[in-house]
Amino acid sequence: MKKCHIKCGSPRTNPASMHIELFCGLYGHLIAFLEERERKEVDIEIRIDQIDNPIVEDFEAIAKKLLSQDPVVHKTTGWNTVTETKVDGEIKVELKLPQHMHIETVIRSLSIKPVGEEDGFVLAADVLANSLNHLFKNRQDVDRYSDLNTPEAVATHPLAKYLDTFNDWGVGDIVGDRLYSHPKAPKI
Repeated sequence: MKKCHIKCGSPRTNPASMHIELFCGLYGHLIAFLEERERKEVDIEIRIDQIDNPIVEDFEAIAKKLLSQDPVVHKTTGWNTVTETKVDGEIKVELKLPQHMHIETVIRSLSIKPVGEEDGFVLAADVLANSLNHLFKNRQDVDRYSDLNTPEAVATHPLAKYLDTFNDWGVGDIVGDRLYSHPKAPKI
């Protein structure tokens, strides 16, 4: 086995932003929700708590990137320890989906509006989020680390019948309940 003499990057990494990851999950679920209901052209307004403008710009960029079918190109540099020269590299990822998997929803406009606490929608979202958090924190021990994104997980919530969500929950939330599962969650 030949030893690689190219060193890439440094031991320092920039962890993903929790705000960006949460927004990406929310936006992805919103698009899936619209697709399931066959909404073809929509204008989206998202009202959020006060946050810094650069984060709002990141939200807009990730929303655009999520629906883009353009190839993703990642450029990188490294160092050849033998020749002591800089080395440039590139990775290109391109995805071709079958026609039946194409997203048909067209987002005509996306507006992300930071609003104050006096906004009724922000208050309602905070109340709902806190009540779901209370529900999940007070589950029976047998359910403590199980999936959160299922009809069964919210069935005992007082507003369960009003939680408008997916008609077909499929096989579960492979991102939220699998990729970001609690470390003590049962392994599937």
